[in-house]
Amino acid sequence: MNEYIVGLDISSSKICGAVGSLASDNSIQLLGITTSDYSEVKTEVEEADVSATVNSVISRLRDIIGEPLSEAYVSIPISMCEVVNTKGVVSFPVSKEIILEDVINVGEVAKFCVNKNQEIVQVDIEEYIVDRMRNIRNPIAMKATLLESEGNAFIVNNKYVNEYKKILNEAGIKVKGFIVNSIGMSKDILNEDELHKGVALIDIGSTNSEISVFKGGKFLDFFSIPLGGDTITNDISICLKLSREESEKLKFKCNTLLKGNSNNKHTIRVTTLNDEKKEIDYLMLEEIICERVKEVLELISKQLEAEELSNQVESYVLVGGGISQYRDILNVAEDILGKPIRIGVPEYVGAANPIYSTATGIIGYVLSKKLDLLIENENSQGDILEEKSIGKGENKFIVKLKGLLKGFSNEEVKK
Repeated sequence: MNEYIVGLDISSSKICGAVGSLASDNSIQLLGITTSDYSEVKTEVEEADVSATVNSVISRLRDIIGEPLSEAYVSIPISMCEVVNTKGVVSFPVSKEIILEDVINVGEVAKFCVNKNQEIVQVDIEEYIVDRMRNIRNPIAMKATLLESEGNAFIVNNKYVNEYKKILNEAGIKVKGFIVNSIGMSKDILNEDELHKGVALIDIGSTNSEISVFKGGKFLDFFSIPLGGDTITNDISICLKLSREESEKLKFKCNTLLKGNSNNKHTIRVTTLNDEKKEIDYLMLEEIICERVKEVLELISKQLEAEELSNQVESYVLVGGGISQYRDILNVAEDILGKPIRIGVPEYVGAANPIYSTATGIIGYVLSKKLDLLIENENSQGDILEEKSIGKGENKFIVKLKGLLKGFSNEEVKK
């Protein structure tokens, strides 16, 4: 039976879900994607709202593929994480050919004990080192006496992990694992040239903006600022004396961030907080939104300088479903940040929208890990799906592969 991978992006305003699998030709196939807002715009979203929305999203994905779905990988914001460099070392008595089991073992060794109120939600191995030879993507079939791995461990407070598990459990879904949002997107949205030269991934969400920097093909650092799309909604609400619901709707009626590019000089009819009808100037709405967007970008630029990351970055990639959708956002952003910038969108058919980038990043990350091993094992050992099986008919390679997938699944670290 086909193994489906489900990715859920749970944000403060909506939930996006995606389902994918490896096609017969070993290509990554996105089978379906859907998104659902919470029942209404709120300052605080209740746990029941999230569970109900998760259930709705999963139900749609089930309908798309016509198969039951009972578990999912969940995106976790990098701003929730403590990032620690990690290293695994496995030595052999004599020089031998590295096999899949050795790769699994070195990944497990890369884990370490954490405080009882913390959990390692993901270990992202960035390179293998074979007998001191660095920058090995996959060491299977190489001969060595020493195999090492280097990467990052992402650690989160247990209370957040348990909250995610509880919410999905109430929706009838088991959390198979966590994928840190920017790490998943980096494998799916960023290209090799950007990762090598230095790139900042700017993810502007509802309440926070997260900036993750990559260089030399590796994760370098991150920071976040407490401003996002909700800040624009609040500004509109305060300046124009409108409800949050009305302000949220108006936020998406703005079609440009540059005054000179606007042909709209009309007024918009809205409902005030006192439930009265009034006309507002469209150009005033544009100005409110534009000034706040500029402020967010200026704060990002200043923080990059403060963190001494600006000189590590050659370009920027912007994701997120709100600010990235504004016309002229690239002109405004490039003027403030001073370097080339593009909108990061998934390349899958039917998902070419930045709001899907986190959910598809999960699919891309998990399946690319699986695909790398399938290809390497096939090249080094021939037919990886030989009829010889163990247990309940499972191929030996598949059993080992499942063990490796635990390296980035939600397995608690034993003390």
